Amino acid sequence: MGAYWLARALGTEAVRKVLGKYSEKIEGRLDGAGFEAVCTLRLVPGIPYWPVNYGSGAFGITQRDFLAASVISVIPGQVSLVALGAFVADPTFFHGTVVVLSWIVVLVMTVWAYKRWKAARQ
Repeated sequence: MGAYWLARALGTEAVRKVLGKYSEKIEGRLDGAGFEAVCTLRLVPGIPYWPVNYGSGAFGITQRDFLAASVISVIPGQVSLVALGAFVADPTFFHGTVVVLSWIVVLVMTVWAYKRWKAARQ
């Protein structure tokens, strides 16, 4: 939230400089589909959170969409990471099942969010 509001306070031009080479890509991705874009970008492994946070604040994503998408999309990923840690510490069938199920949820949500995002941008 801090990065989101800092980006709001600094404005679009300042955030473009902070994001550097990511700026154009993030701005293009967030345009016209705030909730769906934030949700998808949070779910996809390997995409850093900081450009999404700053970009959301600077490029017009509403606070409601930013918060809702962040909460909804972060929970399954966090559950999968905790489940993976539990499985490593105690490799039981139950822990393995939770890991697999949580990753299935992450994948299904990613596909769902991406399809909604793509439809919203058209």
